[in-house]
Amino acid sequence: MFSRNPLLSLREGAAKLKKKGHDISHETIRTYLHANDVKCRPTMKKPLLGEKHIEKRLTWAQENVDRDWDEVIFTDEASVWDFKIPANSLTSIVKNKEKILIVIEKAEFFAVHLGYKDFKATSGWIEKFKNRNGIIYRTLNCESASVSKEDCEKFLTDILPSLLEVYAIEDIFNADETGLFFKCLPDKTLTFKGDTCHGGKKTKDRITVMVCANMSGKEKLELLVIGKSKNPRCFKGAKSLPVLYGSNKKAWMTSSV
Repeated sequence: MFSRNPLLSLREGAAKLKKKGHDISHETIRTYLHANDVKCRPTMKKPLLGEKHIEKRLTWAQENVDRDWDEVIFTDEASVWDFKIPANSLTSIVKNKEKILIVIEKAEFFAVHLGYKDFKATSGWIEKFKNRNGIIYRTLNCESASVSKEDCEKFLTDILPSLLEVYAIEDIFNADETGLFFKCLPDKTLTFKGDTCHGGKKTKDRITVMVCANMSGKEKLELLVIGKSKNPRCFKGAKSLPVLYGSNKKAWMTSSV
């Protein structure tokens, strides 16, 4: 009862139980809840607007008096939960505002030409349209679309064999780079059923590592590591490194490296 309605007071809970035929005092309910590690806390009151907040809101309103609000997409908590949109997707809505406006404009254009004069493409209509047609938001993988599958097969069957036939497998090397988030912790762990586990914010500290080896696997070249700092503190006192080290501001592979 209290888990479904956290704002329910002990006395109100006792009154509801009494209506159901259970004459239990609110003190007994408190004892039981404490025994099950459920403690009551006073709810935080919403702070009133201060003078700075009032001034900022007034300034913003005055600056946007003549704004074209038809090009603004409105959203609130109700729309988030009604359409089952995760709260963090609001950021993607803001970032993709221009694309959404294009969809709205095209939808209203086709509606007019199809005879639907009262049609209005709202943000709610867009979400329902995406749900009906199974449209989801995904991150594009640039490398997968850079070369077609047919071109890859043609290269492997027609071009690559002629290039490799003049070399021994010990003289054919392949190199590739990868990002290493060396401070990133695992996002999964073992725990008991019913227990909650929380992780911290994922760190974005990274380095780039380039690996290279020959086709036979007998020869592996020295690793190339690219960091952000030219002389990291951890290198202090080190006379030599087991890897080649380079640096730039973003720890990326560049032509200069």
